[in-house]
Amino acid sequence: MFDAAVAAGIAAFLNHPDHDEDQIVAVLREQGVADWLAERLVTYLPIVYGRFLLRGCTFDPDIVEGDARRPLDGDPVYRAAHARAQRPTRLELEQIGLRSAEVNAVNQMHDSKLEDLVFSATHLAAPLPPAEPGDGGVPSPVERFAELLAGHGLATGQDEHGWYAGELRFGASLITHPAPRVLGQLDFAVQHPALAVDRLVESVAAHGDTWQASIDRGTAMFAECSLHVLLAALVDRAAHTDQVEWERYEHPSGPFDVCVGPQVSFFAQDIPPAGDAFGAVLTALHAVPLSRQAHGLRVFLCYQNGRLITNEVLLDNEPCPAGMATVPEQRDDLPQQMAAFRIFAMLVPA
Repeated sequence: MFDAAVAAGIAAFLNHPDHDEDQIVAVLREQGVADWLAERLVTYLPIVYGRFLLRGCTFDPDIVEGDARRPLDGDPVYRAAHARAQRPTRLELEQIGLRSAEVNAVNQMHDSKLEDLVFSATHLAAPLPPAEPGDGGVPSPVERFAELLAGHGLATGQDEHGWYAGELRFGASLITHPAPRVLGQLDFAVQHPALAVDRLVESVAAHGDTWQASIDRGTAMFAECSLHVLLAALVDRAAHTDQVEWERYEHPSGPFDVCVGPQVSFFAQDIPPAGDAFGAVLTALHAVPLSRQAHGLRVFLCYQNGRLITNEVLLDNEPCPAGMATVPEQRDDLPQQMAAFRIFAMLVPA
C-alpha cells in the first residue's frame, strides 16, 4: 500500500536537501500526506538508507518509543521503505542515508570494522503518531489499477510474483518529478503471453496540489486513453466497443487488427482530430519488422505556437524513428499557444 508514499517521501528529501526533518514533514503535509504517515516516512527513510550504507553491521530489529518497544518491520510503512532502499541511487544515499544517526556514529569512530559493530535498538525522542486506516493521502497506483480491472469485471489477485487477473499480470508505480506543484508520473505495466515484449508500459503524468490529486488524475487519464485498448486487445476483443475502434492494417509481416483508443487532448479541447497523423505513423511502420504478436503503439505530440516541441512515437516501449519522421514540424491549424494530443493503440495479429 505504501510504495507511492515512500516515493513521495524520497522526493521530499531530494527536493529539499537543506531542510531539517521537521521542515520535510511540513512539506509532506502541504502535499496532502497525513501527519502519521509523514512522520513515519521522515523517521524510517534515513534509517533504511543508512543501514544500506552500513551493510555488515548488526542492528537491533526493534524501535523504542518512550516505554514501548516494537519491531520495526511490524510497520508496513517501514517494510515499504526498507524494500525501496535495497535499490538506492547514489543521490538517495547521499541526501537521505547520510542523515542517519547510525551513520553519523560510525563516522565518528576510528579503526572500526563494520562487521564488528553492533547497534542497539533505535530510540525516538517522541513517539510517532498512531497509524490510521487508509493510505495516508498517497494512494498506491497498483491498487488503483486493480480497482479499475475489478470495475470491469476481472477477478484480481496476488501471488509471489505480484498482481494478476487471469493471464494478465499487472503492476504500477509512481515516479516523482521536481515541479512547482506536485507532479507524479504513473507507470502502468502489463505482461501477457500475447505481447511482443515481456512488459508493456503506459506512462501518464498529472499535476496536482496533493499527491492524492495527482495520482487520481493520472489514473483517470490512463483509464480514459489506454485501459480499454489493453483489455480489448489482450482480454476480450468483444468488450469495450464503445471506447475503442478496430481497423484492418496490412503490414509486410502479415495483417493486423489495430485497436485504437480515443484521442486525448491537452491544454486545449478543440484540437483537430489526429487521424491523419496517426495514419501516417501506421504507414511508416511498413518499414519496421513486426513479429506476429501484439504490439503497443503510443503517439504523443505537443506543439507550442504551432511548432513541434515533443515528438513521442513509441512502439513496444521504445522510440520509433520511422514513425517520428512522419510528424510535421509545424502545424498552423492548432487553436492556441500550447496544444498536445495522445493516442494509444494495440496492433493484434489478424
